[in-house]
Amino acid sequence: MLSLEISPITNAFRHRAVATPRTFDFSTGILPPGLAVTRASAGTGFYTDGSIVSYAPDAARFSSEPANPGAGLGLVLEPHRSNLLVQSEGGVGAWSSSSATLGGLALGALGRFSGVSVASTGATWNRAIRNIALAGAMSHVLTAFVRAGSSGSILVMFKNATTGKSSQAAGPLGSLSASDDGAGAVAVLGDALLADGLTRRLVLRFTPAAGATHSIGIGPGSAVPGQSVIVLAVQLEAGSEATSYMPTTTAVATRLADAVTTDLAAGDYSVGIVAVGGATEALGVTTLAAGQWPVFATRLVSRIEFRRL
Repeated sequence: MLSLEISPITNAFRHRAVATPRTFDFSTGILPPGLAVTRASAGTGFYTDGSIVSYAPDAARFSSEPANPGAGLGLVLEPHRSNLLVQSEGGVGAWSSSSATLGGLALGALGRFSGVSVASTGATWNRAIRNIALAGAMSHVLTAFVRAGSSGSILVMFKNATTGKSSQAAGPLGSLSASDDGAGAVAVLGDALLADGLTRRLVLRFTPAAGATHSIGIGPGSAVPGQSVIVLAVQLEAGSEATSYMPTTTAVATRLADAVTTDLAAGDYSVGIVAVGGATEALGVTTLAAGQWPVFATRLVSRIEFRRL
């Protein structure tokens, strides 16, 4: 594209080339020409109906926001992560319990989860339990897909098996509060109702006070016998933010990083990113090698624009 420029000295018109921006739009769920995505593992995303879909290795992943599928699709770009909790989708034979009655279900929630009912036997600490060794002072993020059951409330407890100290997030679904009773700091990062109107996606950050085996338990938080909560799936990953779901069976599951290459030439660019939902991120002058993808924070990208400087 050409623009006209008037020289302040000669008052003459000169032609100056202005670079045309290169825009890649991911909102259609199709990878635009000029890009390639690699990822040496499978992955998941949320479809526009709210269900969880699976992607093969090296397939570009397109996802909606879990709680707002109407916001459209975007390209999923996530770092290397692992779900450290085995038997993530649970079941009566896979999880142990503390003063709770577990019952297998066949819900097909979010297109994949059967679910397990966790019912109180008369104590507020009733819960289904997974045990795992955690390093002290290391941030972990728990993602739990749950339903209210008959209680409407939930208890998520982290308990140090050596000291007996615990920390928790508890309360009515949609209004959780966190407390540290000696096991480590807990923060509620998310408690969102998903598109099916039944399932909630809880996201909690837990930083153990000391390295030890910890039990991670989920229950109804009710002392009324028979009151229940439904657990669909759980995920625990090292880090400070939640990423997409990684199903596990008998072993830890790892999702490798999404990597993107482009057909852009080497040079200096200004880069603008639009996330699904409309949030924007702008990079300063960014020097890229031929084919290089820039580093940025947005993980669900609706559109990205490169302008050659």
